Amino acid sequence: MAEHPIAAAGVTRRHYEVTDLVSAEALAARLRTALGGGSAPPQVVWEDRGAEVLVHLDSLRVHLADRVVVVGLDLEAVETGRGQLVVQLVFGSARGKAGLLASTDEQVRGHAQLAARWGLVFRDVIWAELLHTTRDHAAERGLAPQSLHVLEGHLRLGAAPLPRLAGRG
Repeated sequence: MAEHPIAAAGVTRRHYEVTDLVSAEALAARLRTALGGGSAPPQVVWEDRGAEVLVHLDSLRVHLADRVVVVGLDLEAVETGRGQLVVQLVFGSARGKAGLLASTDEQVRGHAQLAARWGLVFRDVIWAELLHTTRDHAAERGLAPQSLHVLEGHLRLGAAPLPRLAGRG
């Protein structure tokens, strides 16, 4: 039986933690950890300026459609009860030059009182984790983050060498 050509060539396979295509499930796992402060229990409590809210990490839902990331999460406070917040991020086309930009609604959607108090925190954590994912992807390859697009139900991450500055070796 012939040896596999990759093995015969002595090529080492690389296993990347962050693949070029990230599924909704893989993104949800990363977001749960980020929203949970480094772990992903079913619920955590967020505290900010004397206010508290119970975050139901087990309710997190991620939907990836053409150019759009939608993330829903239930929060619960004594004053408001339980309600859902929804963040939608819209990315440019894969052919566009704006590879690491997204637009979103001015206000987070969902339960009005929870969105007014906790929506920006929720949205900021989601955006920070998306950027962190692109940095992890690029760093594993010794490259710089270049793009983040949503195509065919996946995040598609791109990385490229850092540009050389004129006059530097």
